[in-house]
Amino acid sequence: MDPIDLSLVASNLAGPAGAATWQGGVTLLNVAGTTGPRSSYLRLLSLLGHELMGGQRSQVERTGRMSPLPEINEESNLILRKGAVDEFGSAVEMANAFVRTLETRISTTPGRSVASSRQHLPAQTSGSSTVRPVDRSAKAGQSTVTPPTQPPPLPVIAFRSAATRERDGPIWQRPIVWIGAALLVALCLGAIACYFTIQQLVHIVGENGRQEQVVDKHETPVLKPVEPEKQQVSGAQTLTVPGQYATIQSAIDAAKPGDTVSVKAGVYNEKLKFKEGIELKGEGRETTIVRYAAAPTALAGQSSYDAPLEVRNCKSGQVEQLTFEQTAADSRQATPGTNICKIDGIIVVNSSITIKNCRATSAAACGIDVSGSGSAPTLIANQCRLSVFSGILFEDGAQGTVENNICEQNQADGIWMLGPGTAPNLINNECRSNKREGILFFRGAGGKAEQNLCEQNDECGIGAFDPRTAPELIKNQCRSNRLHVIFFSFGALGRAIENICESNSDSGIAIRAAFPFLSENTLRGNAHYGLAHDTASKPTFGVRNQTSGNKIGEVTTNTVFKSKSGLWPLSIRMHLVAWMI
Repeated sequence: MDPIDLSLVASNLAGPAGAATWQGGVTLLNVAGTTGPRSSYLRLLSLLGHELMGGQRSQVERTGRMSPLPEINEESNLILRKGAVDEFGSAVEMANAFVRTLETRISTTPGRSVASSRQHLPAQTSGSSTVRPVDRSAKAGQSTVTPPTQPPPLPVIAFRSAATRERDGPIWQRPIVWIGAALLVALCLGAIACYFTIQQLVHIVGENGRQEQVVDKHETPVLKPVEPEKQQVSGAQTLTVPGQYATIQSAIDAAKPGDTVSVKAGVYNEKLKFKEGIELKGEGRETTIVRYAAAPTALAGQSSYDAPLEVRNCKSGQVEQLTFEQTAADSRQATPGTNICKIDGIIVVNSSITIKNCRATSAAACGIDVSGSGSAPTLIANQCRLSVFSGILFEDGAQGTVENNICEQNQADGIWMLGPGTAPNLINNECRSNKREGILFFRGAGGKAEQNLCEQNDECGIGAFDPRTAPELIKNQCRSNRLHVIFFSFGALGRAIENICESNSDSGIAIRAAFPFLSENTLRGNAHYGLAHDTASKPTFGVRNQTSGNKIGEVTTNTVFKSKSGLWPLSIRMHLVAWMI
């Protein structure tokens, strides 16, 4: 019998018609073209049948080519080829088709008819189609493979029909079951071996990462390199003032990142320049005081300022348990076009250090002044009181966190945010008894004020003034202020949500020509209205605000504000703006 070309390429696998075309002497098995669990066991069964009937399975697996077997006829070889490329719906369908070809061949021998052999082989169904016995008469023109003069081929048990297998005894006695079980056990054992091998490799890598270098006791040990940051911390020192150093500044100059400058109780008349990455710590803010009288000569835009403490371009570091007092007044008048600069108790420029448990005050300006878009300090539990201007000022795009500070009895605001991009987070601060607002957002500033207490201030509890000013005011308590609790004015935006505004000498929330969003605020017991705005205002509302017990009325939408209410005359505003230039 001439070899038949059963080559399969990607185009032949596109469908049953293409896959069933004989094109040469051998069948080329394209394993990559079949996927899924069904293709796996049909292909294995075809290869097993090919091997049992004398084929070279190793050659097939090595070359991917299946040559026709001379021991079986052309139709039987076709069945094996179809199984190798998964053209059967199931293994049962392939087995029945193969058995029919064998029984057809046997029926052509003397003494047995084709009809008698078929009457014992009922039609088999697969899915919705029925597989009928092959009609050999339709293939009368095809040649029949004549077996060579040698013993008949071995029986192919793996391809018998279901009825035949039922007569052969228990399923566990069938060779195909034993072969499949052996393959499954081998796969499981291989998977387990791979798993434990990977675990061992991971363990070895982990041990190597933690293991110290082992050296001979007679050799010089080779130490592992240490990261610079860890090396600094491991070698951190404490520099004491006085004792090791006569002045705080000399200790700061000698300190390295990670070192601590420890200052004993006392009054130190110095102007300090902070250093990146160090800690400056006093024995207590009540007893450890840095005091400096700055000459009234500073101008805006200088590269540095003489102040009790200046922090410039420091991304890390900490200051705690110290008091900083700027004791010199500055009588210079700020007018438009001037560039004078009055000195604060602590000046922070483009820095992100932590200042906690300190006191800061200035006889000329603010307690703490934070400026520059590169600034994002953390101010925690400080006291900023009795300054000529605000307790804490954020300006020029500064960010940061201000938490649990007390800002009181200052001549301007408790905490003041100034300018576009300025947006710190104010949390749980107490701002009371200040001459202006407890908290003021001004000239385009933003940020968030949450859970702050603003009380007994001479102007408003919280103010938001000027266009593009858009703070978020959440759950603050504002009470007993002399004007409004919360005041949005002159184009301000922003949001006021769940604030308590009570017992103030004017209205709970007042809006003059502004456009805030209000939701779930409690407005009660105020001397004028719970909510008051003029006709130029366009507030929007979320959940209903609760108003009760306000003396004149709960809500008014056409109020007329006095010139003094909440925003100073234009001359004063220009004076303040010029002071900040």
